[in-house]
Amino acid sequence: MNLDTASIIFNRADFKKKDGVISECSLWLLGREGYGRHLLLGHGNGSSLSRSFPHGGYYIMRDKGIFLSFDCGGLGYLSLAAHGHADTLSIALDIGKGHILVDPGTYLYHSGGKWRDYFRSTKAHNTVRVDRLDQSEMIGPFLWGYKADGFLKHCSSNNRYEKACGYHTGYTRLKDPVIHTREVLLDKTSREMVIKDSLSSKKRHFAELFFHLHPDCVLNRLDNHRFEILNRDAVVLIETDSSLCSCVSTGEENPICGWYSQRFGEKTRTSTVCAKGYFVGNVDFITRISVGTKK
Repeated sequence: MNLDTASIIFNRADFKKKDGVISECSLWLLGREGYGRHLLLGHGNGSSLSRSFPHGGYYIMRDKGIFLSFDCGGLGYLSLAAHGHADTLSIALDIGKGHILVDPGTYLYHSGGKWRDYFRSTKAHNTVRVDRLDQSEMIGPFLWGYKADGFLKHCSSNNRYEKACGYHTGYTRLKDPVIHTREVLLDKTSREMVIKDSLSSKKRHFAELFFHLHPDCVLNRLDNHRFEILNRDAVVLIETDSSLCSCVSTGEENPICGWYSQRFGEKTRTSTVCAKGYFVGNVDFITRISVGTKK
């Protein structure tokens, strides 16, 4: 069920899309009567408030055009988790009407092969990959072996800050276990987001932090660690941790990286920023994302 359909079933105008246009899926499911109820709901302005959904593991931070989602949930629905993606502690970011950091989508199911594996991999999401391994183990197009569990540590909100922190068990399966903890903070005054990725181990490991841009974004590299992103009215500056080496991938196929699927069966080249490097022991990697407007 999409939110558009849910708005009609549950009589919730805040579930409707802002443009008020009903989806084709909702029309097929609910017909003429559903369309009439959709019109009576009025325009969908959505919520301007930050929300937490602890049962599903999602945390939404909003402020003056900033929409940031943070996934602290597990792999997928129930024990099979057939449609799950290895995306625990991933984020997504919209500024105004512009999509900035995105979930990559699905692209294909049974016929996808290596593409199916990529789009549900840890590498395809805005989170951290350790030792080039997925958080959860794929053993088939809809099957998983070891499954990462995600947990919320704490969340808080006041007039200036929104903060949430979570961790997952995906890399505790390694011979030398690694714990990944991510804290996301939104400063409403400075319009800055600070992401602190804490990794804990005893031995040396390799970490990669991925940031996947929407295809509509224009990416400008300012220096080794700073990237300017333009989309619609937004100007976003991402500054990766200075201890890591940063690179950009766009539509690469060997290995696959830098792709986005807006709908089933379609994929589009996009830009992916990756900050990577080795670590040992307990380390913190800091990423700063600041928001401005076009002049």
